[in-house]
Amino acid sequence: MKEKRKDLIKNQLELYKEKYSEFVQFNEILEKILNRMAKHVSNEYIIQARVKTLTSFAEKSLRLTILKDPITEMTDICGLRIIFSSRNEVERVSSIIEKNFVLDPTLSRSKEKDLAISEFGYSTDHYSIKLKKNSPIYNDMTCP
Repeated sequence: MKEKRKDLIKNQLELYKEKYSEFVQFNEILEKILNRMAKHVSNEYIIQARVKTLTSFAEKSLRLTILKDPITEMTDICGLRIIFSSRNEVERVSSIIEKNFVLDPTLSRSKEKDLAISEFGYSTDHYSIKLKKNSPIYNDMTCP
């Protein structure tokens, strides 16, 4: 059984290497889309974007043995973060995101709701998303 898993991971790593440039390209497009959305909310924000490294992909694939096809099942290969200075701005961009993307309800949540009333901490909305086909940005994936 271990040999079978080892072969699966080896094949997944080769596939990840082949598809890595596609992940980078997708992440760049998504960053442009989110940048447009953020500009509707504020002129002051920071966007951070990353594509999971091969090492990180390998580590997670080995650790999460429940993944039978990590390259299609892993939900965080591409990751982006928009940082605003106020909760109001976060709520406004969250509304735009919710209108244009399908949210995975099991992976999308507001971190702020995890805090007790007496706690202060990192306030964020976390989304696992897919673009809605009827979204006006669906047909504009080149995002000049």
